Amino acid sequence: CGAAVGAVGATGEYKVSQTTSGQSDVSYDSLSEAYTNAAGNAIITVQANVTENSQVDLSGEKSVTLNLNGKTISADSTKTYSEALIKWGTSGTAKLTITDNIDGGVGTLNGAGNTRVILVQQGEVILVNGTITGGSTTGWGGGVWIDGGTFEMSGGNIFDNRAAGNGGGVYVASGTFTLSGGNIVGNTATYG
Repeated sequence: CGAAVGAVGATGEYKVSQTTSGQSDVSYDSLSEAYTNAAGNAIITVQANVTENSQVDLSGEKSVTLNLNGKTISADSTKTYSEALIKWGTSGTAKLTITDNIDGGVGTLNGAGNTRVILVQQGEVILVNGTITGGSTTGWGGGVWIDGGTFEMSGGNIFDNRAAGNGGGVYVASGTFTLSGGNIVGNTATYG
């Protein structure tokens, strides 16, 4: 890392581009920090491959876009995560849009075989591009667990995730899952 937190022009792993004119791009060392400091409708661009050492708990009332930018955000295979690599627990109509501006959408969210990748508890998550992979849980939803809120998949891939319960790729406990594009393949679960 080594970047000054919140410094304009710093080279942290996550760059926040505000949609309001006149605001400079600012880089941060963690996704949680980038989200906390982003204005509504900001774009958070992943600048380098990153290993998050704890659950990224994104909660608030603002919508943001996470541009994977051809990079990977991974769980640390040696750490314990409480629920997921990324927990989206916003209120109301806040939306997390996951995309990748690199041709082929090679950017990845990777549970590293240690945790589920995304937990949606409220608000909305939209996967436009990129891959959710490497999720693993002793419960439900190795890739994505929807326990309230909405998950919409219009593109991208949910691939090679595992659950000891149901839903290796996606599990809906409550809430909504909409599939209009993309691929869900190669996931395994004990009960389906």
